[in-house]
Amino acid sequence: NAYGGADYAPYEEPHLYYRADDEQRTLMSGQVLLRGLFGPEIATDAKRRGVDPVIVLHTADYKYDVLGSNWVDCPRLEDLENVATSSDAYQQFNISAEARELYSIAAKLGKDFDREDWIDCLMTTMCTDRPLPDKLNDYSGKSSVFQRFVDFATYASNYKLKHNGAAYAKLGMGPLWHEIMANIRPVVVEKDRAAEDGGGVPPKLALFSGHDSTLQPLLASLGENVWDGRLWSPYASSLLIEIHKISGDDPAFKGAKKYMFRVIYNGEAVTSRMDNCPNDSDLCDVKILIDLVTPFAKIVDRDCKSSIDKDDAYSSVLATEELLTTPGGILIFGSMMILCGCLGSLGTFVYLTGRLPMCCFTKKSGGGASLDFRQQSSNDEEEHYNSNGHPNGNALSRLPATVYDKAETSSPTNAMPPKQDIEDNEII
Repeated sequence: NAYGGADYAPYEEPHLYYRADDEQRTLMSGQVLLRGLFGPEIATDAKRRGVDPVIVLHTADYKYDVLGSNWVDCPRLEDLENVATSSDAYQQFNISAEARELYSIAAKLGKDFDREDWIDCLMTTMCTDRPLPDKLNDYSGKSSVFQRFVDFATYASNYKLKHNGAAYAKLGMGPLWHEIMANIRPVVVEKDRAAEDGGGVPPKLALFSGHDSTLQPLLASLGENVWDGRLWSPYASSLLIEIHKISGDDPAFKGAKKYMFRVIYNGEAVTSRMDNCPNDSDLCDVKILIDLVTPFAKIVDRDCKSSIDKDDAYSSVLATEELLTTPGGILIFGSMMILCGCLGSLGTFVYLTGRLPMCCFTKKSGGGASLDFRQQSSNDEEEHYNSNGHPNGNALSRLPATVYDKAETSSPTNAMPPKQDIEDNEII
């Protein structure tokens, strides 16, 4: 039995699917929640089995993860944000009397106090009981300067999520909705998850541990009336999507579809706020949810091409990463590294010696030539050496400064060797 039996463990796959991005605070949030849900079962099984149970975590490369609206994964998100913040409504908000006053206060608090950081800076400081500047140390009321900063930054940040039918939120959350629906569709159509992604039976619980920047666009994508964007998601917020199987003989749902869904945000059912769902019930036909999210719940074939010219250093980095995924690209990159190494060595030699490296061929008695790498001159070669075979003043001028003192007082160990005659097959 997939959901019972002596070895049934609700915290193990396929009963549980646990997904988080690769950031410490989201990983720990998921761990704390799972310990609260399954702590007694885990302790009992650990004692019975003699080994600690393992909960499988599914994560992704943080740079490309889709538990938030990822500009690297979908550059067009930047276009949509620019369209939203260029709208007349946003511009009027951003030059309002309230905006001018708050910007003025923020400038006096320090140039590092940017609007993008207002909420994180204020909330983390307050919630950890650290001191706030006197001007902001008044968060007891709605009209306090502290709360005005929070409200203003919340609206400014969330405006793009609501703008133009939540276009930004739907595009950004498309891949995550695809993952979520991969756990829902197999349940409501009563088939193995294998038909969706090769995973077998669907889980009883799929847990996604993300951020406020995960929850808010998800809420925005569910409809205009589900979430107004004026309140920031507090710490430990949760969004639940429940799937209910309705009994055919239940009089309360006579004529209802077999499967219904309910959306709960921080303990409050918000299903009735969704378009086409009944106003007098927390449950709604699951087909409405599927029809709503299917157009944008996808990983491929997304409209992510940006109209903005990306000819910058970061795009060059992405192009290099793509190049290194092919054998030919690796060969080109390796050749460039070797060339750069040779050029660097040449530059170092010229910097230390003040001359270009030269090699000449010296005729041998038996024909052919041998290589002489000594410094050549248009004058007689003797000018570089004294009677003892040591470099003279002209040659010293080409030696590193660390050799000068030794060369004038004694025979340095790293000075040039005494002059020798060139014999057949001898290289000096």
